[in-house]
Amino acid sequence: MKKISCSLIALLATATVAFATTTPIDQLTFSTNSNNEIVITGGDFNITDLNIPSQINGLDVTTIGEYAFTDPSFGNQILISITLPASVTSIGNRVFSYCSNLASITFLGDAPTVGSTIFRGVASSAKVYVLPAATGFGTTFEGLPVETFTLPPSIHAIAHHNDNLLITLNEGTSGITVEETADLTADNWITNHNPTVTNGAFQLPTTHTHRYYRFSN
Repeated sequence: MKKISCSLIALLATATVAFATTTPIDQLTFSTNSNNEIVITGGDFNITDLNIPSQINGLDVTTIGEYAFTDPSFGNQILISITLPASVTSIGNRVFSYCSNLASITFLGDAPTVGSTIFRGVASSAKVYVLPAATGFGTTFEGLPVETFTLPPSIHAIAHHNDNLLITLNEGTSGITVEETADLTADNWITNHNPTVTNGAFQLPTTHTHRYYRFSN
């Protein structure tokens, strides 16, 4: 049986952004404000890749409270990457200050309003990644350089027909690169230059065993 992997990877002009699995809510602390919205007030300081959910208990996550992911005295040397959903419109004071190993901050929406020195003590090599249509960002954001990225293709449906898997993507097939590997640990992806397309879906033979695929645009 073929294994399918649609990797959560977006290809950039100069870099690759990987999206971590959404951080479980039991690793976050939060409250509800007067607008019935969620405010993230903190979290597990052992998190390396922070991916804030857009909703908790059916309520929108709109705010990251001050000092949420840093210790005022000691900072945070564990956090490496941050992904913030489009629902977040406000970030409090020094939320990520002195996160000395922070390398990437990805915004999935427009620029939020921010408090003071949210990236103080963050390495100058860290980068902010934003979608091409996002507003409110310049060439830098709060002192860090900004780069754009595109979201990876998403699977719409998987079907099986005549010993083939038919993979339909929401983005269609035009401009999509299909790569495959037999070993996820080897980082040896081979581009399929002429993938078979049937009725708008990629046709991948199940005669290949233990094969992984990924799609990018």
